[in-house]
Amino acid sequence: MLEVARERRIKTIGFTGEKGRQSMAPKCDLCLVVPSADTPRVQEVHEFVWHVICGVVERALFLE
Repeated sequence: MLEVARERRIKTIGFTGEKGRQSMAPKCDLCLVVPSADTPRVQEVHEFVWHVICGVVERALFLE
């Protein structure tokens, strides 16, 4: 899917852990790599970041 997005010039943001760094990061415009191979820790960080992104979007859309 990332290859298709790149072919279509669609910007991509990847979320991965240490295990996906080599395979995913080069295919993304921006890649958040959590420096851990422990899946639960990686998921916790990703969930936190998603909540931050949602908060920023909500403020931009509804409070300004």
